Amino acid sequence: MLTGRQVTRTGDQRPVTHGNEPPGWCPCDGVDAKPRGEQQLPPRHVWASLNVVLRSFSLAISACLLLAGSVFAAPPGAVITNRASVDYLNLGGQPTTVLSNEVSVVTAVVRSPSSVDFTRVVTSGSGTFQETVGPSACLQGGVPQTLADPTLLGGSTIDPTLAQEVSSTSAYNIGEVAFIRLVDSDQNLDYQVIDSATVLVSSAASGDSETIRLSETGPDTGV
Repeated sequence: MLTGRQVTRTGDQRPVTHGNEPPGWCPCDGVDAKPRGEQQLPPRHVWASLNVVLRSFSLAISACLLLAGSVFAAPPGAVITNRASVDYLNLGGQPTTVLSNEVSVVTAVVRSPSSVDFTRVVTSGSGTFQETVGPSACLQGGVPQTLADPTLLGGSTIDPTLAQEVSSTSAYNIGEVAFIRLVDSDQNLDYQVIDSATVLVSSAASGDSETIRLSETGPDTGV
């Protein structure tokens, strides 16, 4: 009576029995001599399966980034930080996480048309705009000097950091305070703070000029 082990010929699943051969020895070409019940994938199958998993994660990450870009629009000056991660089971069946390097970008502004108006604060009735009118500063030797709170005709002094009734004008009375209104969205550099912009005011008749630093009417207004 011969004792032996059953092996399987690859491809046709027919049992073949040999007796008393040295372990691992098989005289037949194409015979798999591994013991029954042990299933192992060839290396090319393992890597193919892993590649499919990684490609799936790559596609999922790409889809998430595209979705985020189509739904959310960051205001100018915002810092966007991204870091990708991949979670998968390694060949040993253990959960594994791989993190990418962190990348940060700051959103830039697109140059836009601007408009400048001379305005006055309306003390009675309603103006065209309801907004702050300062604080403002005059540049002297390149150093901004904050202007005092403006005094209107009639003697009343206003707080320029509070909203006022404002209307455009083409002429001023002698001694009246002049206000400048600049609308320029690309000077809105940081949506989280009140930005400032510098304008040059000059007179063709007298040749006089003043460099004024204006304050934004509020965060992310561009006015």
